[in-house]
Order: sequence, then structure tokens, then C-alpha cells
Amino acid sequence: MGSVWAPLPAGLNPAARRLVGELRALKTDHNLSLAQLSASTHYSRASWERWLNGKRLITRHALTAVATRFGADLVLLITLLGEASLDEEADREAAPEVLAASADASAQDDVPVVIAQLPASVSDFTGRCAQVEDLSAALLPGTGDPGQVSIAAVTGGGGLGKTTLAVHVAHRIAERFPDGQLYVDLNGAFENALTPETVLGQWLHVLGVAPSELPSGLEERAALYRSLLSTRRVLVVLDNARDAQQILPLLPATNECAVLITSRSRLAELPGAYKLSLTSLPDDEATILLAQLVGAARLAAEPEATAELLRACDGMPLALRIAGARLGARANWAVSTLARRLSDRRRRLDELAIGDMAARASFDVSYAALAKAGFDGALSLERAFRLLGLACGPDISLPAAAALLDLCEARAELVLEALVDTHLLESPEPDRYRMHDLIRLYAAERAMAEESEQARALAVSRLIGWYLVTAANTHAMLSPQSRPIPLGDLAPEPPAPVFASYQEALDWCERERASLVAGVIQAAEAGLGEYAWKLAAAMLGFFNARRYLADWTSTHLAALAAAQSIGDLVGEAWMWNNLGFVYFYWEETEHKALESFERSHELRVRLGDRLGEAIALNNISGAQYRLGDHAEAISTLDKAMRIREELGDMMGVGMACLNIGTVYSDNGQNAQAELYLLRALEIVDELGAEQLKLKTLNTLGAVYEAIGETAVAKKYLYAALELGSELREVDGEATALQKLAKLHAADGDRSTAIEFWQRALGLYERFNDSEAEIVRAELAAASR
Repeated sequence: MGSVWAPLPAGLNPAARRLVGELRALKTDHNLSLAQLSASTHYSRASWERWLNGKRLITRHALTAVATRFGADLVLLITLLGEASLDEEADREAAPEVLAASADASAQDDVPVVIAQLPASVSDFTGRCAQVEDLSAALLPGTGDPGQVSIAAVTGGGGLGKTTLAVHVAHRIAERFPDGQLYVDLNGAFENALTPETVLGQWLHVLGVAPSELPSGLEERAALYRSLLSTRRVLVVLDNARDAQQILPLLPATNECAVLITSRSRLAELPGAYKLSLTSLPDDEATILLAQLVGAARLAAEPEATAELLRACDGMPLALRIAGARLGARANWAVSTLARRLSDRRRRLDELAIGDMAARASFDVSYAALAKAGFDGALSLERAFRLLGLACGPDISLPAAAALLDLCEARAELVLEALVDTHLLESPEPDRYRMHDLIRLYAAERAMAEESEQARALAVSRLIGWYLVTAANTHAMLSPQSRPIPLGDLAPEPPAPVFASYQEALDWCERERASLVAGVIQAAEAGLGEYAWKLAAAMLGFFNARRYLADWTSTHLAALAAAQSIGDLVGEAWMWNNLGFVYFYWEETEHKALESFERSHELRVRLGDRLGEAIALNNISGAQYRLGDHAEAISTLDKAMRIREELGDMMGVGMACLNIGTVYSDNGQNAQAELYLLRALEIVDELGAEQLKLKTLNTLGAVYEAIGETAVAKKYLYAALELGSELREVDGEATALQKLAKLHAADGDRSTAIEFWQRALGLYERFNDSEAEIVRAELAAASR
């Protein structure tokens, strides 16, 4: 706070005058009021008014408290205090007030030092129960070897509440340490980080060492410090440490003491410490913290807006406190008002600021520290951090990150692990990385500010290209009957993995699902229309197998728009075709499906794409059949099959035979159905098209059931059940179970029938399939 200082007493000696000047400068530099000085040092406002105006000489303990709290030069201040006291005794003309102060100071120095430097704990500390207990257990004095001090380190990125947690725990266990608590903010993330020599100089004075007896070197100070603590039980709190080198000289050497550390660094090299890596608050604890700041009733009145607000803060205590403070200061705001403002990702970091609290400022500190990390790698940590902000999914694998960063996997791993050490990146499992959502927004901001448009576009295209080629490799395994994705000469680095089995390909798609979906949207928004539609097309087999209908629709609509925007007729034809499947199989809107397939067919004809034309005809026939035009459906399928035969496409011929056989089966024309289905089974079995084989087996089972050949029907259906389970193809497995249940019920095997209906119901319910209602009714009837 700006101050108009009163003139100092005329008789004040030079050392006292200079001491008051130093204290006044400290107050001005830190923009402090008298009330803030009082709260920070636990000395009254009136005392500070007297000390700052030279009416009394400040006490040694008050001087130590203010210097320690605000990082002042305690050695200089104590020296000035000593000189001022000596001068007073010699100077008989000094003002009476100052002489009284000297006596007061002498009396105070006779009082035994009680070390109690911990800052106040926040009144609304919430959650972290398990972490509090673990830290408390790790800081028991008198355990371990005699010379082994108990150490606990709380590490994590900015804004996660490391200091709040550490101070809370320190107060909780303070009674274990009757000789007091030493505390220092080491400013490790800033340019003006305290040196161990400075901290030891301050603490040695607190421990009773006179300025004249203070050693000058680090090793000598550390040795004296350890000696003084060797007979005491003291808790040492080292807040905001930079690295182990800053910490090691400050460690006691007795098991009667304990050390609690916070740091943005992982402190991997710190020996013998219990390490707690702090993460975001879980949803329940985040809700409690926000409720304490805003009021539970206010949140309960708007549950949807509260949930949106919590998602935006992503469990970061700093963000929650800022959001709570903003709402607390604006009683006329609804929760939805702030939630809506935070929903705009481009403005979110701007909105998360109030007073001296700002999420962006916290991230600035960590980002600036990257330049000082001393990392000698193929890519600077700052640039790697920026580029990772461009990643499309919620997390990223090591190979995908290597593609984004334009590094080989080995070099990429070094960079990524170095960022993990700074807590700007997390590694939830080996070779997989993620950023807190707010940190990702910050990284993207830095990329926009510091990377050229060309550099950003190249990085995104490298990443999406890697996903595209890898997804295309899964498509070849999951949907071998489908047309291969046209990749041209695209060859990403590192090379995209290939898959040895259907299961391996399916598992990769499951792990990368969110990133693949986000990749399509990002490619579409970034003007990479060709990548967008090809990546969407490459996921068709996966979406179909796992029934991810919302992802299927959103990716293909975005990719369709992207293809249309660049006039890519091939991409448009692919997307219309694949969207038709969604409408046909899952939404059961046959007219919409027929329209989509016909649009794809028109484009294929314009392009002179005979194979694409046959594919479209095959799909059109299915919609025609669903709409009741069975004869037209057979005719259209026949046209498709003739094109396939003309092209020598045996896979296509097999698909056409399966579809024709299915139409005949559904019409009760089982003799014709049997001929086409047996030919289809022969072809797809020889070609190894497992999904088509599964459908053919189920349809043959239905045909033989219809003509009364129960044993043959069971043979095909059990084969379908085994293959469906192996492929984890829900629809095929559930269909086989449902048909077998009916056959066993007809044979009088009620227990097996009920078991199969129950298994089928579980599969249908998992994906909210409408067939579940039919199975439920069949099961209920059989259970009576």
C-alpha cells in the first residue's frame, strides 16, 4: 500500500534509522498494509505502527518473523538491530521512546525462542483424506535409524494445492514436534529462488546464533544447523522447492526431526523420501470444496450447471477456488452464468482469474521453468510442451506423440518423461501420457502464440496421418470384406503398427477411441478434409463391431462436410455410404438409409468407380428390402453380383450371395436361400472373412430351423456362437444365443434355454439394442 511516512524522531541513531528504512521499503515493495503485516507476523498493528515510525525499536523475534515471511535479508536486519541497540546505550541524547524500546528488546531476547513459523491453514480445507493420513504416517519422529530423518515430499503441477495440503498436515502433526516448526517458501519455481545459504542464515538466527557467530560458507552453516537440531524435535517445512540440490543442505540429520517438502519437480533424486504425487480432486471432493465456497443450496438449485462448472475446472483446486470466489463475489450470478462463460474453451483461462489468483499465472511459472530445466534433448521442453497442446485426444500414446513431435520413439520418450518430471504432463500408465485439461488449454495458447501457422499445421498433419494409417491397418483386420482405405503413399514416422489378430486390432481401437474420434473432428476443423474422411472411414469396422453409434454418426457427418467443402467426391461417396449403415442398421430409418446409399451410388457412377457402384447397389438392395420391395431388392443384388464377378471380386460375390440368401430366407424361400448361403459360406471361409462367415452361419441356422432340420441348425448356430465370442462381435453372438435358446426350449431343455436367453439379454442390454425387449419377453415366458 502506498504510505505517507511520518518524520523519524530527531534523536534516532543511524543504525536504527537505517533499520526503519529497510522495514519501510519491505512494506512498500510487498504492497502491505499494517493489518497485513500484523496478520503475517502475529504482532499487533499498533506495534508495527510504532516500529515503522521509529517510536520503538523492533524486537528481534518480530524482525525474524517478517524477514522469514517475506524473504528479506535477515543477516543485514539483525546486524542493524544489534548496532542500533548498542548505539542507544551509548547515546544518552536518544529519545525516551527509543531507550524504552531498547530495554524492551533486551527483555525480549531473554525469552526462550519458540519456533512457530507455519503459515495459517485454510479454513475450508477439503478432502485428500487418504493423502493426509499417508503424509502424517510418514512424518513420525523417532523412527528409522538414528541419523535418518523422516522425509515426505508432495509433488505436482501448479494449482493442485500442494502448499495447502502440506500446511494442513504440518499443523495437524505439530504437537509431535515440541521444539517447533521451521518453514520457508524456497521460491523454487521463480528466478529469485532462495539459496540454501540464505535460508540457513535465517534459520540459524532463529535458533539463537548471533550475527557475529554466523559461518559464511554453505557447508559450515549446514553443519552448525544440523548440530543445533541434533538435540531438538523440529518439523521442517520446505515449500516450493526447486530440486534436490536446493533441499539437501536443509535436511537435519536426526530421526527426531522430520521434513515436509512441496515441489513442482518430481524430486526423483531425493533419497529415502515418501513421495506423494498430487493429482486433481475426485468429483465428490471437488463438489464439497465448491459447495464450501459457494453454498450447497446454490449448487443444488442448478445441478446441471454445477456439473458443467466442475467439468471445466477438472478437479484443480486453484480453478475451483477461483470459480467459487467469483460466484461468491457475485450473488446475482446464477451458477449457469459462470458455467456458460467457462464452456468456451478459448476464454476459459481468462475467466479463471480473480484478484491475485489466476490459473494462467500459475501455469506461466511452470512453463518458464522449462527453459531452466537444463534438458539436453532433440527438442526443447518448451516446444514439446507447446506441440502437445495441439494433440486431439484426452491422452496420447508414445508412438502417436513421437509422430506429433517429429521424433523417433526413443527420443520422444526422453522428452515426454522430462515433462512428466515437471508435472506439466502425466503418465497414467507406461507409454501413455495426458495433460490436465486446463494445462492443455494453456499449452495450446503457447503454441498459437509461439509456433507459426505452418509449424502447427505440420504437427497436426503428422499426428492425424499416423492415426489414419494405423486405423487403416485395424480396418483391414476388423472388416476385411470392406474396401481398403485409399492411403496413397502416406508413410508416417514412426511407422504405424500392424496387427496380428482381430482381437489385437479391436483392443487398439478401444484404447485410442477418444483420440480417433477427436482426430476426425480436428482434421475437419483444420482443413485436412481428406484425412478427416479417410480416418472416419477407417473406423467403420470398429464402430460396427462395438455399436458406437454416436461416434459413428458424429465423425461421419463432420467428415462428410469436410469432403464437400473441398469438392472431394470420392470422400463424399464413402461418407454417404457409411452413414447409410447407421440409418439402416441402428436408427431403422430405411428411407434415410436408401437416400444415403443412392447418393453414394450416383457419385460412384459419376466417378466411373465400378467397385464402388457394386458396393452401393448391394446396400441399396438392403434398404429396398426393408421398405418391402423384395423383388427389386433381389434384382439390385443380382446387378451388384454381376459387377463383382466381372471384376473378379470374390469377396464381393460372397457378400452378394449372403445378402441374396438372407432375402430368400426372410421370405420363407428356404430352398433358394440354402443354395446362396452355402456358396457364400464356402467363399468367405476360404477368404478368411470372419465377420461375413459369422452372419452366414447364423442365417444358415435360421434356414435349417425353418425347414425342421434342428440338428443341422444347432451345428451352424453353435459354430456362430463360438466365432462371435472369439471376435467379441456382440450382434452375431447374441443372435446365435437367442436362436439356440428357442431350439433348446423346443427340445424341452428349459435350463439351457433360459441360460442362453439370459446371456443374449445381457449382450443386447449392454448396447441398448431394441432386441432386448423381445428377448426379455421370451425369457419371461420360458421362466413361468
